[in-house]
Amino acid sequence: MKEKKKSSYSDFLIASGIWITTTLICLVVARLNFQESNLVLFYVLGSIITALNTDGYFYAVLFSLISMIAVNFYFIYPQYTFSVMDLDHVVSFSIMFLISIIVSVLASRSKMNERMAIKREKDAKQLYEISSKLSAAVSVEEILNISVTYFREMLGLQTALLLCSPDGMTQDTYLFCGLDGNTEVRNVLVNRNIVKCDKDSGKGYLIGNLYYEWPLVGSESIFGYAGFIPEEIEKRNPEDLNLISQMVNQVSLALDRNYFMKKEEEIRQENNEEKYKSNLLRSVSHDIRTPLAGIMGTSELLKEQVAHLPEAHKQASIIYKESSWLYGLVQNILSLTRLQNGKLKILKEIEVVEDVIHASIESINIRYPDQEIIFNEPTEVITAPMDSKLIQQTIINLIDNAHKHSPEGQPIEVIIEDNFDDTVSVMVKDHGTGIDQKAFSMLFSTFYTTHSRDAESNRGFGLGLPISEAIMKAHGGSISAANNENESGANFTITLPKHESDDKK
Repeated sequence: MKEKKKSSYSDFLIASGIWITTTLICLVVARLNFQESNLVLFYVLGSIITALNTDGYFYAVLFSLISMIAVNFYFIYPQYTFSVMDLDHVVSFSIMFLISIIVSVLASRSKMNERMAIKREKDAKQLYEISSKLSAAVSVEEILNISVTYFREMLGLQTALLLCSPDGMTQDTYLFCGLDGNTEVRNVLVNRNIVKCDKDSGKGYLIGNLYYEWPLVGSESIFGYAGFIPEEIEKRNPEDLNLISQMVNQVSLALDRNYFMKKEEEIRQENNEEKYKSNLLRSVSHDIRTPLAGIMGTSELLKEQVAHLPEAHKQASIIYKESSWLYGLVQNILSLTRLQNGKLKILKEIEVVEDVIHASIESINIRYPDQEIIFNEPTEVITAPMDSKLIQQTIINLIDNAHKHSPEGQPIEVIIEDNFDDTVSVMVKDHGTGIDQKAFSMLFSTFYTTHSRDAESNRGFGLGLPISEAIMKAHGGSISAANNENESGANFTITLPKHESDDKK
């Protein structure tokens, strides 16, 4: 208000000075016997000068009106009276008044446009400056401090910046910056959910208890809000409010960029950790596999040599069984690391499905010699394109899983089915307790395990089923699980295409 009064007083002095100067010039010129029309031009020029050096139209129009009266009073016969003897002078005065007003309005508008252009240029430079500094900020705290500083310097606003948690609830404290430039951390009186606040679309901000609030909106969530004192906002013009919105958008973009940078860094660290773990597992597993194969071969030979010694034969069998289990685990770990690194190679050839299953059962019989496995062999030969080693590993994993969940003495069934849709299915069926309904969604998750029939069977690491699923997907097939109908137990079914798809030939 004081600035407006000061500006108005200054405009009054400028307009008065120009009028007095113009009148003195006209008095001098009149003594040189210039015509009255020439004197009028001096006042028109003074009106234009007034319009260019004062705010608005008021003083320029007032200048024109007083000038018309002055010409009549000082220079038109009879002088020093307001009477008009010649109607031509009335017309001349009226035209002079209109021309002065039109020219003054145009000059004033030109000046206003110039000022607006200068202000917009200044605002654009400042927005670029704040954008550059926010882009260079590396932390949320730095972004907030830069923001409150520019709100104060550019717009003279006291600013409160409050952030919220991912669920939209406000934090317990917020940053406040006064007009003196000092920042302080204040406590939030009432925590609330910013996301659920209704936005006044007509104004672009929220009406809070203490502040008018502009939400800091990111691409995925709301980071918080920028709050300003209501009395300071209400006296602002639309251009200032638009500038505030643009600056708030700059702050939102900076917070959004910082959020994604942190997210990207976390993903990069996780990938590096996973890569390190995979490399370590692959290296250790690869180094263990060779001595394990030697232990298995030696223990098998030892069993034959001590067959006449029951106790020694029993211990040799245990060594072979444990090393065989550990060898299977190492194979699964190696397959898992290859899958995670995308290095699992699928070498497909046309194989007889029955032969692959026989090889799998023979491997399981060595590991579990007391487990009865019933193989329902097909009446006709069924072939399919596959990587026989990987499919064999899948069937071994399924039979091994069935053994863990089968009561002692109960058989495991392996069934081949030739489907009508050019696919072949292999079902591994046990007669245990079945699968809990809550476990179905997690069956093929890495490291997920369920309780087995005994402590020995509980040694699994939850790798067999997820690896089997990945192998089947790589073959263009599928794997599914279900509980047996009308009997106890569960079954796992793998399905393979009988022919290679055209796009992979």
